Amino acid sequence: AMLSEHFVDPSTGRDLPLSSEHTRYEQTTVGAFFCTAIKSELGTDCCIINGAPIKANITYVNGTMSYDEIRSELPFPLKMIVVEMTRKQLRDAIGFSRTYVENGKPSAVMEDGRVERRGYLQVDFDYWKNMKEEEDMDISCNGAAGDDKLSKDDHDDEDILTVAMPRN
Repeated sequence: AMLSEHFVDPSTGRDLPLSSEHTRYEQTTVGAFFCTAIKSELGTDCCIINGAPIKANITYVNGTMSYDEIRSELPFPLKMIVVEMTRKQLRDAIGFSRTYVENGKPSAVMEDGRVERRGYLQVDFDYWKNMKEEEDMDISCNGAAGDDKLSKDDHDDEDILTVAMPRN
């Protein structure tokens, strides 16, 4: 599949721009792009990256990034590791990252009410594509195109997945 086929909002079917805007607030196509590349290179089931190291906060109108723009997006090296997690552990970690706000640390709030999450985990295109409409991450990391109708019942919470993530 071509990369451009991934730039579709899984819940609406609308085309999405290549963008790193708001990586601490929402899933972005640049975040998914990096996660998908890492997942492919390391041969894992899934990849997650904290949105904070993705720095450029840009929408690429023409849908392409130069090498210098990629370096602006990830100006610091990410040292990746591969771990095994159950499907439930992964889903819970992603859900926590997208709801928790650190106590005692200020978080920006957008006009629409979205709150900044320093640990907001970006996921690869396959995982993003196969999320349930409620974004509760009950679906497989390594699902193929057309698997959008999978339900939680199709997967065991105790399935072991290989997950690429920064080692921090």
